[in-house]
Amino acid sequence: MEKINVMQTVNLSSPHLFGLLVTEDTDNKLNVMGVSWFSFASLKPPKMIFCLGQKGYTGEVIKETGKATLCLVTEEIKKEAFACCKSSGRDADKFNELDLEAVYAEGFEVPAVKGSKLAWALKTCDTMKAGDHDVFLADVTDAAVLSDKKALYAFEGYSELRVV
Repeated sequence: MEKINVMQTVNLSSPHLFGLLVTEDTDNKLNVMGVSWFSFASLKPPKMIFCLGQKGYTGEVIKETGKATLCLVTEEIKKEAFACCKSSGRDADKFNELDLEAVYAEGFEVPAVKGSKLAWALKTCDTMKAGDHDVFLADVTDAAVLSDKKALYAFEGYSELRVV
């Protein structure tokens, strides 16, 4: 047995399901960021958790508005999805710069991203600090399937996205 640090386990535990978290601020500006730290927390009632760095713009918007949409993306937008991880929505208009298309599914307050497989509409109900991240607990208020294509996974410590 070899002792390793926790950061090494992120790489070794690949693949991780990859998604895009979409937010809309109070000025109606859309933002999108890549995420892998999310999971269902409950099915009755449906709730999800996701973790975001405490200094990030997306977390600020969610704390202000209480809503987001989580999308599982397909290879159709692989390049754009990966680029969403490279800059902050505070400094960039990623939707326009990456030519992403917003899709408003029925019952969703925040749009999904065209090229996604699935989307969940989320309303936060609790937040907790966890080291340098915040853990958000959210009610799943709606869900939609947008494509029958396979979802992307993150590999090698989030250095590559691909289908399993």
